[in-house]
Amino acid sequence: MPTRRLNSKKQNRGRRNRTQKRKQNGGRVSLPIQYFGGQLNRYFPAGSSQLNSLPSAYGETIARSFGTSVPSLTKLNAVAPNLGPTGLGSNGKSLSCNQQTGGKRNNKRKQTGGKKKSLSKSKAARKIQKKWRNKRGGGAPNSQVLDWVKQNRYFPSGSPQLNSLPSAYGQTVARSFGTSVPSLSGLNSVAPNYGPAGLDSNGKNLSCGVQTGGGRKKTLRTRNQIKLRQKSYAKGRKTSKCVNKGPAVCRSLKECKYASGKKRSFCRKSSNKNRK
Repeated sequence: MPTRRLNSKKQNRGRRNRTQKRKQNGGRVSLPIQYFGGQLNRYFPAGSSQLNSLPSAYGETIARSFGTSVPSLTKLNAVAPNLGPTGLGSNGKSLSCNQQTGGKRNNKRKQTGGKKKSLSKSKAARKIQKKWRNKRGGGAPNSQVLDWVKQNRYFPSGSPQLNSLPSAYGQTVARSFGTSVPSLSGLNSVAPNYGPAGLDSNGKNLSCGVQTGGGRKKTLRTRNQIKLRQKSYAKGRKTSKCVNKGPAVCRSLKECKYASGKKRSFCRKSSNKNRK
C-alpha cells in the first residue's frame, strides 16, 4: 500500500509540472546595458550623420524602389536600388573596403618534399588514374554519326532551308518579347510567335498547320447519365428485331448478325450504336 501511494504522488507531481509548463507565458525579461550603468553608443538623434547609409563596394548605397530614376545612377545608365554588403565594426569604422572582390582565393596546398601521396592505395585504382591522366583527345565518331553528317543537313548562309518553318499559329517570329512586327501588328499581338514545327526525314514540314485542342478529355459520368444510358439501351432493345432469335432466323435477316463464342452465342444487330 505505501509503495502505491508514493507512486501516485510522483505521478501527480509530474502532471502538475506538465500543466505548469503549459501555462507558462512569455520568457525571461532581458534589460538593456544602460539599466546596469553601462553605455551603448548605438542610438543617435534624428538627422545625425551616423544614420546615413554607408557606401559599399558598388558605390553610394541607394535604398529606393526598383526602377526608380536617381541622378547619380542615371549617369551610369542604371536605376535604383544600389545595395551592397556594408556596416560598422566595433571601432566605428565601415566594414566595406570599397573594392569589388571575386570571392576568397582558393589556396591549394603544394607538396614540397617527401614521397608523393597517391589518392588510392590499390594498384588497380592507380593504373586507372594513370590511364586517364595520360589520355589525350576523344574517341573517333562512329558510323552512325558519319552517316548523319553525309545527309543534307548543312546549308550555306542565306539559303531558304535555314529560314524558320511556319507552325499551326502562322509565321514563326523568333524575336525578343514585346517586339513590334508588321505581320503580327495586324493581329493585335507582338513577338514572339512560336509553335511546334520541323522537317522530317523526307524534308517536309512536320506541322500540319491546324490548331488542335489536344486529346479529348474523359469526364466521370454521373448517376443520372448512367441511368439515361441504360434507359436508351433498354428502349432500343425492345424495338430490335434481333432479340431472342435463333441462328437460322438471325442469319436470314439483313440487319442482324449471329455472334458465337466459347461462353455464349446470341443474335445481335449487325451495326453498333455508340452511346457517349
